[in-house]
Amino acid sequence: MKAAHRKQRFLVIAASITAIACLAGYFILTGTRENADQRLTEAQIEALRGEYPICGTSAPATISILPPSLEEIRKRADTFVYGTVTGEPTDYLVSASTGDTELDEKRAANDLDNAYTFYEYPVTVISDTGGLYEKGQEITIAASKELADYNPRLSPGMKIVVPVAAEENTSRAQFTVHGMYYVTKDGYVLSAYQEEAAPEKQFSGAKVEVLLQELKKP
Repeated sequence: MKAAHRKQRFLVIAASITAIACLAGYFILTGTRENADQRLTEAQIEALRGEYPICGTSAPATISILPPSLEEIRKRADTFVYGTVTGEPTDYLVSASTGDTELDEKRAANDLDNAYTFYEYPVTVISDTGGLYEKGQEITIAASKELADYNPRLSPGMKIVVPVAAEENTSRAQFTVHGMYYVTKDGYVLSAYQEEAAPEKQFSGAKVEVLLQELKKP
């Protein structure tokens, strides 16, 4: 009788532990979903725009830019990097050849510059939608110096989600403001560009996890 009673008590305790574990798991999953579903209000977004401004609205006079849609950016980009800016921007030069040796020599002889200035920010990767980088990997995101005032000005410690085109045999990748998002300290995203009018194309105010999941879709 005692053995049967102990067995019964054991089964009751085991069932209780299982129920508690299932209940805890339910609340964790539910809490995660609710957290991901949270969004900033329009008023909250507007209040944050002083710190996270919309850029890419006025191109330099020497450059003609037709802003692409997020879907076009998604097709062109190698991946979207979610990362932390870790330093100030630095400049570098790129020498461009015309493909004609004789013409290049003539240009050099007449002091015609074939070098173009670019700038780049150091970024530590948190994750990326295409799986091109490892977590913690150090890369740089670069753009033409002519676009420095067209693109957002980033500072050390800022978190961003940015579409990039990776350069071969280097940790450098070219970036664009279109399709780029700031990530707030609370993990919400605000577009660095003017989002499309369609509500389903607007992610400002959503959690960064929601944006990254959406950007993974073909």
